[in-house]
Amino acid sequence: MPASINIVEFPLDSVNFSDPADPAERIAAVRRTREAAASNLLDALRGPGEKSERGIQDRWLHGMGKLSGICAEGWYQPPPGGAAVLVGHAGDAHARLNYHSLRHEQTWSRSDIPLADDSLVYAYASPFDRNSAMIGDIGVTLYRGADDTIRRHLATCWELTRKVAGYAEVGMELRTLFRYSQREIRSAELVNETSATRSGLSNIGHTLPWSYGTYSAEALRCLHAGDTAALRSVISDARVSIDDRAVLRIEPDMALTVEPQISAESAPLCSYHVIVAFSGGVKEIISCFEDLFDEYGMEAYLPREGTAG
Repeated sequence: MPASINIVEFPLDSVNFSDPADPAERIAAVRRTREAAASNLLDALRGPGEKSERGIQDRWLHGMGKLSGICAEGWYQPPPGGAAVLVGHAGDAHARLNYHSLRHEQTWSRSDIPLADDSLVYAYASPFDRNSAMIGDIGVTLYRGADDTIRRHLATCWELTRKVAGYAEVGMELRTLFRYSQREIRSAELVNETSATRSGLSNIGHTLPWSYGTYSAEALRCLHAGDTAALRSVISDARVSIDDRAVLRIEPDMALTVEPQISAESAPLCSYHVIVAFSGGVKEIISCFEDLFDEYGMEAYLPREGTAG
């Protein structure tokens, strides 16, 4: 088992990004974009205006759109805008969160589903850095209700996600990480619902394109032309899924997502999306959840973010 590792938070203005050819600067762009997504989600949840799925999502995208270096309309489309906010209510067992794919129209954010104090919320967005095409996706399940069954489920899902992220190490095949995650999730008597769109294989995430190796000619063309519409497709196609066939090994300069979608018979689907980034062989687990958890009073029952492993 790898040693414990800190899960760190990064301020939005901590790095001045300039050179997409430098692997360290690419990871810096990931950190900055992820932090922007997290802080603007917090503002959207707190802010005035319509407290519906669509209202929160629109405020979220609008806030990120004010940042000139970030493409707020994300690479993962559909859903529209590359983002989704889902709100589950206790009266229907939070069924809204038991989705199969955010790409399906029935799971896109709606204006007629309001946020309530005991709602379960899942929020996802896929912004990327305009200068480097580095993605800063975020996905988080939030709950300020008092149902102990749901609280325990969220705590278990967050702990499992942290444990899998902590297991990743340089030189490991991606399929080894996937198989470890499956064993841990099964041993908790839970199920990973994440499946790849094209292959149909269950997975727990994917690599971040160009966090390792060199940019493709098409990616460079899109970057130089500022063609963000074409770049979305290039980003999507360049990912390597972390599944049972993935023999790609983790490199000293590389980033990947860990985002299992975990379900149980007695609780709704839950997902926490973290980014595991290696820079010069040094690992960081980027979550940026601390303020969101604090806003929802979840620090009282979730494992603390200080360590994972």
